[in-house]
Amino acid sequence: MTEKYYTPDITEFHVGFEYEELEQGEWRKTTSDGSDIYHIGKYYIKENKIRVKYLDQSDIESLGWKMVWNDSHGTDYTFNDWQINISVNGNYLQLFKGKAPYFRGIIKNKSELNKLMHQLNII
Repeated sequence: MTEKYYTPDITEFHVGFEYEELEQGEWRKTTSDGSDIYHIGKYYIKENKIRVKYLDQSDIESLGWKMVWNDSHGTDYTFNDWQINISVNGNYLQLFKGKAPYFRGIIKNKSELNKLMHQLNII
């Protein structure tokens, strides 16, 4: 996984969503409190002044996951009884508890992984 950015769709925004805003020529990290969504949708996205970092190793580890394996097929992380496997191209994630799969799909950013962890009562 490399540190790359994309322009989010307004439907991705929610309270707690992490993004960067271009302000006076510099990117500033911020977290949505919900009150900013109207202006983001109306102005910032259209003007390419909003970006979101794709999920990477530092994001995963900042949520408490520990890397346990990395090879040419992908990377594995653990968090208590949970495991994550991320494909080598970094955009397909599988989440297991023991051997039982709980999620298979694409997680684009840290906010999505954090939300999934809450939905599955991991944290």
